[in-house]
Amino acid sequence: MGRAKVNIPVDKIAAFCQTNHIRTLVLFGSVLRDDFRPDSDVKARLSKYLRQVKAGRGIVIAERGKAVGRLVPNAQSLEEKLLTMVKSGRAEWNGIP
Repeated sequence: MGRAKVNIPVDKIAAFCQTNHIRTLVLFGSVLRDDFRPDSDVKARLSKYLRQVKAGRGIVIAERGKAVGRLVPNAQSLEEKLLTMVKSGRAEWNGIP
């Protein structure tokens, strides 16, 4: 395993830590490996991925290039699908179950 491809601006990190009273900062995970990419670490980008899933997009989770899981939108319940159809005018409902 080679050196990480990430430029770590030590002076900026030190200034940030001093400003925010951080005594110890630890880097771990894929950021330290030579195969790190901007989209490598799910934990660091979880909020972005959740927004994408909420918008209907599925996300494949990979570990070292091999798919190990997926984040997918929740399927709508039958009631939600029918309500969407009623609201869009594709179906009518008389209010009686």
